[in-house]
Amino acid sequence: VNLVIYNHTDLQRPSEQHKIESTMRAADVVIIDEAHHFRTPGIKGLKVKAPSRYRVLQGMIQNSERPKQVYCLTATPVNNSIHDFRHIVELYTGGMENYFATTLGVHNLRSHFNRLEKSILKKLSSVEQLDMLIESEFQEAGNMLRADTVFDALVVQRSRAYVKESQTLHGGVYFLVVEVR
Repeated sequence: VNLVIYNHTDLQRPSEQHKIESTMRAADVVIIDEAHHFRTPGIKGLKVKAPSRYRVLQGMIQNSERPKQVYCLTATPVNNSIHDFRHIVELYTGGMENYFATTLGVHNLRSHFNRLEKSILKKLSSVEQLDMLIESEFQEAGNMLRADTVFDALVVQRSRAYVKESQTLHGGVYFLVVEVR
């Protein structure tokens, strides 16, 4: 198995750029662990400042000669707002708003998330911002997210208890093997 591991901070190290770009050219799969580190796009870096790690990674995924399968792993896909999750998704959609038009019927991803956020806030009318939810409201917001088309199609959610029970039932820990051609 050819598995190459980089830290997310390596994306902004000039000494690592060539190695990462070379690895990305050869890779079939990109696994982003702790993907919540990529929940905000940051600066584009078109002038004096360098682009953010997010923008560097997104560019490498989008500008690759071959398409990549991208897996984003995180326990906190929504931290400050549901747009955190949208930004993680945009790593591989490249910000293409109609990316899910034919597969999920979502013609504009940003508008979809804006409507979703408004519907959650409307349902939880006592809340002015999603980061102010109390436990019962948090559970209701979670239920609304699970019912959403995009979340349902993209998110696989497993609790720690679920994983431990699965390991007990099936006799061990499972791991992912990625083959790079």
